[in-house]
Amino acid sequence: MDEVLQFCKDMRKGVDDLDILLTGNKIWIQRTKDVGAISPENAIQWGYTGPLLRATGVSLDLRKADPYYGYNTIDFQVPIGTSGDVLDRYLVRVAEMRESIKIIEQVAKNVPGGDYTIRDRDIVLPEKKDVYGNIEGLMNHFVLVMKGLRPAPGEIYDATEGANGELGFWLISDGSAHPYRLKVRPPCFAIYQSFSEQITGGLVADVIAILGSQNVIAGELDR
Repeated sequence: MDEVLQFCKDMRKGVDDLDILLTGNKIWIQRTKDVGAISPENAIQWGYTGPLLRATGVSLDLRKADPYYGYNTIDFQVPIGTSGDVLDRYLVRVAEMRESIKIIEQVAKNVPGGDYTIRDRDIVLPEKKDVYGNIEGLMNHFVLVMKGLRPAPGEIYDATEGANGELGFWLISDGSAHPYRLKVRPPCFAIYQSFSEQITGGLVADVIAILGSQNVIAGELDR
């Protein structure tokens, strides 16, 4: 944890250096301000979540709206913008880096005692030392891998706040070891749909700026 806290100090200095280099830079502002601007209403219609939605002024963060993993016990702010342009997207992400450092520091200083996982052999793989060290662990691992988990019939949707927005999973179980249906809701797929609209009427150079501000993960698109 001491190494983690030292990294936070180094990271904070790195963010400060980035801030000094770009935030007040006239050229940077001229090339990003009013580029790719989008209204809150339009962003919601496209399915925006995460920092791009917050850059429009919508304060939606699942860690605040629907806390999980103990986020309700952590002190952090949700940065928002006003215009939804490339500049605001940049400013929101810089502010979020500062908030992330605060979150990591709070967690690192308050790690609870006890085991790091539950020890239910019906759903949790045994540790490698047990798999390689005794027959019970090996059999437990074999059964879980070969037969799989068998959740009760039903359906559930759950999501977390990823770096680019809402990462959700909709799962339908028919009681077997294989999902009846599994739908992944990645944040970038919805955001990238608006790309053609975002670049229409702009400069060729704006294409690069807008795409960079969207931080698109290609694997979410080509799958």
